[in-house]
Amino acid sequence: MSDNFNRTADFATAYPVTAVAGHEPAALDDCVGATTLTVRGPSGDHEVVGAGARNGDVIQFRERQLASAAADMPVWEIIADGDAGVSARRTD
Repeated sequence: MSDNFNRTADFATAYPVTAVAGHEPAALDDCVGATTLTVRGPSGDHEVVGAGARNGDVIQFRERQLASAAADMPVWEIIADGDAGVSARRTD
């Protein structure tokens, strides 16, 4: 994911997830397991690589950057957003 998106992400804002592994998300469970999300942020589309796990009605998605050894990577909450589809917001 671009560093610019990390600095501009609003923790209270849910951003639309436009793709999961290259396809439009059909259901929240598309975000479970290791995958790539495309999230539409304030500066455009950004790829978020990581793994999601269901936690009740949400998916906790832990971002991972392949070239990074950092232990503290962003965590996203993925939600079903009614007619809007699937959305993501930073929780860390």
